[in-house]
Amino acid sequence: MAYKEISEVNTSAGVHTILQYVSEIEPFFFPLVLFSLFIVSTVGTFFAQKEFTGRGNFKASLLAGSFFVTIVAYVMNLIPGLINTLTLVVCFLMLIVSALLLFLSKDK
Repeated sequence: MAYKEISEVNTSAGVHTILQYVSEIEPFFFPLVLFSLFIVSTVGTFFAQKEFTGRGNFKASLLAGSFFVTIVAYVMNLIPGLINTLTLVVCFLMLIVSALLLFLSKDK
């Protein structure tokens, strides 16, 4: 089985062709990038809240991280072949679940 090489891709067409090439070679790369963005943004907002107010609200940080990742996943979905629709749906469901966790919690 021959692997597709970067020399076979028309890189002068734009950066999106290189990103599509990476997605074809390793299909789990961009979902892992989204997951790492989720972890970094969630932990970052939690410790930023803890630094500014003295208390960190993990549910609010979870909502902020999932909102950020959903926006990034939607932008990635605009490039054909970069991420699949299932990844976008999972990000959107994660946003809904984290919003429900925050808004339906009784602790203030």
